[in-house]
Amino acid sequence: MLLCNIKPILAQLFAISLFLLLPANALANSSTAYWVWAGILPKDVPENNRLYIYQGAIKQESEKLYFTRKGIYPSPLKAKEVYLAFRLQGELPDPDKIVKITTDFVNQWQQHDVAITGIQLDFDSATAKLLSYSEFLKQYRSQLPKTLKLSITGLGDWVLYGNPKTLKEISETTDEIIFQLYQGRKPLPEIDRYVEGLATLQVPFKVGFLSKYPYQNYIDVLNKNEYFKGIVLFVQK
Repeated sequence: MLLCNIKPILAQLFAISLFLLLPANALANSSTAYWVWAGILPKDVPENNRLYIYQGAIKQESEKLYFTRKGIYPSPLKAKEVYLAFRLQGELPDPDKIVKITTDFVNQWQQHDVAITGIQLDFDSATAKLLSYSEFLKQYRSQLPKTLKLSITGLGDWVLYGNPKTLKEISETTDEIIFQLYQGRKPLPEIDRYVEGLATLQVPFKVGFLSKYPYQNYIDVLNKNEYFKGIVLFVQK
C-alpha cells in the first residue's frame, strides 16, 4: 500500500520540478503574435500563430479620402487568429467611410476560408490629441460589426505623458492596445524609459518589438505587471 502511494507523489514532484525549470517568459512566449507588414511574402509568414496582416494605408487630406493597397493579398493562410491592419495617415478620417473599406477586406479574406478575428488601426496620435482619438475610436467601434474585435497600436509617449483617464477610456473602447517600442527598423531611443512606464501601467496592454532585437530582459520586467498580456513581433527579413 505504501509503494502504491509513493508513485503518485513522485509523479507530482517531477511535474512541479519541470514547472520550476520553465523560463520566466514562458507565459509571454505562449502569447506571442506577429505583424506581417508590406514586403513580407506569404511563404515567410509564421504559421499557426496570431497574425496582424497589413492591408494598406488610409489617408485623409482635407475632404478627400485616399486608400493605398499594400501587404499580402487575401489568400489561404494557416493561422490561429487573423487581424487585418490598416495604417491611418494625416487627419483622422470619418469613421463611416473607413468602416466600409476595412470590412470589405474582411469579406475578401473570408472567401479564402480565412476567419478574421478583428481589425487593427495603426495611428500615431499625438499625445495631446488622445481625447479626440478616443472619440473617433468610439464612433468606429459602434459601427464595426459586433463579430469583429478592435485592436489598436499605441505610442510609447502615451504611456509617459498621456492622461490616464483617457487611456482607460481607450482601453474600454478597444479589445487591445499594443504599444510599439520601435521606430522604423530600430528600437525606440531610451527604450528603457518606456518599459519602466509600461511596468506600472494600469490598463491591459501588449508590447510590440522588432523580431531581430533582443527583448528578453524587457519581458522579464513586464511580466511583473498583471496588466501585461503578451508581445507582438514585427516580422523582419
